[in-house]
Amino acid sequence: MTIVFLDRDKIRRSNNVTLESWGVLVNEYLPCYYSIDELKPPNASDVAIRSLILTYVLGVTANVPTERLMATITELGINGFLFESEATLLRTQNPTEEQIDKADWTFEYLLSIAWALGRENIDPFITDHVKPSRENADLLDFYPRPFSDPNDFVENASLREFSELYKTADLYYRLHWACVENRLRPHGCRLVQPVIVHRRRALDWIIGVDANWDEISLDT
Repeated sequence: MTIVFLDRDKIRRSNNVTLESWGVLVNEYLPCYYSIDELKPPNASDVAIRSLILTYVLGVTANVPTERLMATITELGINGFLFESEATLLRTQNPTEEQIDKADWTFEYLLSIAWALGRENIDPFITDHVKPSRENADLLDFYPRPFSDPNDFVENASLREFSELYKTADLYYRLHWACVENRLRPHGCRLVQPVIVHRRRALDWIIGVDANWDEISLDT
């Protein structure tokens, strides 16, 4: 991924204007997001593989046996891309209700990643960002069918411009702050914090905040 110079303060000010237009509380003193030299973004193929992993994690919520999910990931040769939290889940023969509920939020990760990979007809980054993810149930049509050959999907993957990815990650950083602040100082704009947080994690990973998905801090 080619990274060009970004005016972080300009991005911060632009996103604040967007948030104000949505009626979201803005913190003018919230710092600029990560500097470019702190970031090590993955390439498009790695992002595509990450999304494949997540589609199989989501299979847990459809009661697909974890043994089958893990076996397929291994057969596809992408088991090395599993992070510890995912590997632990897929090694669990009978996931608990809590684990299944947590896996259900994987849909939000996939929404962000599909957008980053160029999906146009689902835009989670405008005023529908607070709507429940099930309203976008057709999203999975973007990804290869479960248990099919994903090679073309991975090989043909391409990402949006880094500046666009970075700006959207910065936007979700500010939305996350507004979610936290809204608990203390309600301001009339309904925000669903788990939606914001899960989308932000995917975006932060895509721009290279941390190579380990499980270690992304999501500070505000």
